Amino acid sequence: MKKLSEIDPAKELHSLIRSEEKRILESFPLERRLGLMEISRSMDLFWINIDAGIVEYSEQVRQLSQLITFGLNKAVHLFLDGSCSFPSFPLAMSSKESKDWADSVLIHCGRLGLCEYFLETNRIGLSKLKKESDYIYRFQFSDTEPIGLESFEKDDFNWRIEFIAKNQENKLKELEERQREIWNIMSNLVNTWQDNFIQYEAHPEVDQFYKEYGILRSERMFGQDEFPSDAKFGGYDFSLYRATVETLTGWGLKHASFCTQLLKKSPSIDFANIITVPQHFENKILFLTYVLDIDFDTARHLLEILTLTYESKNVHCSAGIFIAPAFIKVGQGRVLSPVWGCTSHPFLFMLNELKRKYRFDWDMAVNQRENIFRNDIYALFKESRFLKLDANVKIKIGGLILTYIDALIFDRATGIVGIFQLKWQDIFGNSMRERESRKRNFQKTSNQWVDRVNHWLAVNSISEICKMCGFDKQDIERANEFRVFVIGRNASHFSAVGTLDSRAAWGNWYQLLRLFTENITLTNPLAELHTLMIETSPLKKEFLRPPKEEIKIRDATIIIESA
Repeated sequence: MKKLSEIDPAKELHSLIRSEEKRILESFPLERRLGLMEISRSMDLFWINIDAGIVEYSEQVRQLSQLITFGLNKAVHLFLDGSCSFPSFPLAMSSKESKDWADSVLIHCGRLGLCEYFLETNRIGLSKLKKESDYIYRFQFSDTEPIGLESFEKDDFNWRIEFIAKNQENKLKELEERQREIWNIMSNLVNTWQDNFIQYEAHPEVDQFYKEYGILRSERMFGQDEFPSDAKFGGYDFSLYRATVETLTGWGLKHASFCTQLLKKSPSIDFANIITVPQHFENKILFLTYVLDIDFDTARHLLEILTLTYESKNVHCSAGIFIAPAFIKVGQGRVLSPVWGCTSHPFLFMLNELKRKYRFDWDMAVNQRENIFRNDIYALFKESRFLKLDANVKIKIGGLILTYIDALIFDRATGIVGIFQLKWQDIFGNSMRERESRKRNFQKTSNQWVDRVNHWLAVNSISEICKMCGFDKQDIERANEFRVFVIGRNASHFSAVGTLDSRAAWGNWYQLLRLFTENITLTNPLAELHTLMIETSPLKKEFLRPPKEEIKIRDATIIIESA
């Protein structure tokens, strides 16, 4: 028998997870696609209750949300199998037993997914794992390394959602004033089908209402601004993909409202049987041709990009990714259309699929991001006193190009020149593997850039530098100081961050936008922004420590705590 010191606890936990996945599959004796539908219904019921504010937020709800966030992709991956290519789809009703089963699968998969997440933190050195006895494992996080920096940057993104929502207030108010009238119309359009299911008719006023609602909702979603409108993927503009997501978001909201109206008319009906139902994919294609005024083949292509299939599940259901497809293929010509997929993060699913299918187009479109980012920052400095360079500036010493400046803003009123590097990383969600890749690239290249820029500033006079940047004589005479910024579009600070060159202010786009909106004056905006980005850096805040918690997986207890 091996001693504890001879055991690889990570290998044991991985083996335990695989064993539990097998047990979960064996717990459902029918076609797995029926289990997939039950899981989708369970997720829809949870999502609608949270999204509509029916369930008040509490610590228990937070823990449940965490488990479902980490477990949904695993549950979907397990039950999305070859049966999803069978003809048609059985007309199946949920029962109390099947709903309880699906709820337990989501939660148990969440425990497995969370354990995998902590195993990744151990692999990359954020935590240390040890086995203490036959059934007790302990992950310990350092009490000196900065942990949880990503959550501070998430606060900046949440501010951005609230900021957009505030700008939408007038439009939202108009929709709210019409909502009761729309619901009354919908009540007359919806009825039961075969006693236990739902059917409803189209109505132009209802369709227009939810089209507008879907656009407003999608504007607040992460990923909707990842590419310029004219960036092409598979020959189609990104704006067309975005319009498709906006449409599907509206459809998801409309379907949920129809279900609510039917429940008012027929209180005995089981909400699970009407919220997530198999549908004819061709009907969805025809509806989209009408809404976007496009041909059938184009509509099919657009909807397939937002459809999860057995063939694509390994890409979309990877660890740490919240899976949000607008459709799940469950039979020949049949799909599920989960409300959670249409109304949570469909852009993230769409972006992953575009990257999977059109890698060459993706790499070409990534090259267009810099112009968007530069223009977004320049739009904050509207006054004529600001000189803004429209293209990259080459940094040379002795005729040798060291690097490039992505954006440059000169404030004629103060003499300060802001020098920016702009980094637009792909979104990585909770995936520790993807996060580590982004971290290495961001820190290495950005630290090199800061060092080269500061060397360039040190070996040249202010007037020489301004002349290299193309300033006219008057502006050269006004310039007196340089401030250096490194701005990441989606992230700039990572747990166990390593060294960030202190000669620059480091931050993300949403932090910059928040500071500029709430704190910056026109007295000396570049200096204020530089100072505030440093002062509000996640590194200046008290590091978050994971609360002590326990995960139970069969006989094993996994403990998570700070050292």
